[in-house]
Amino acid sequence: MEDVLDVYTRPYNASHPLICMDEGGKTLQAQAHDPLPMRAGQAEWEGDKHEWERTCSVFLAVEPLAGKRIIEARARRTKEDWAYFLRELIEIHSPHAKKIVLVMDNLNVRTVQPSATR
Repeated sequence: MEDVLDVYTRPYNASHPLICMDEGGKTLQAQAHDPLPMRAGQAEWEGDKHEWERTCSVFLAVEPLAGKRIIEARARRTKEDWAYFLRELIEIHSPHAKKIVLVMDNLNVRTVQPSATR
């Protein structure tokens, strides 16, 4: 834990951005009933009953020292989905970085092999 805290105290370096990444499953829901329209002095009422629709995965990357965030929803949460998100993070959002300092939790879909190319 102390190693991670030390990483957070580093000064901003555009060629070595600090990026925090996480993902999680979300349940998508729909309203069970149409909302009641607004009336004078009252807001629209939506009710508290919802119906389950399906699930999705939300991938999130935050570069706190630069004030950036990247959020993407995907239908699944597989190794391939995680790898595509990470590739987009590297190639599209950090193309000039010499090295990315990546902070993330230990999700079971990940197996990262060190690469000498980046």
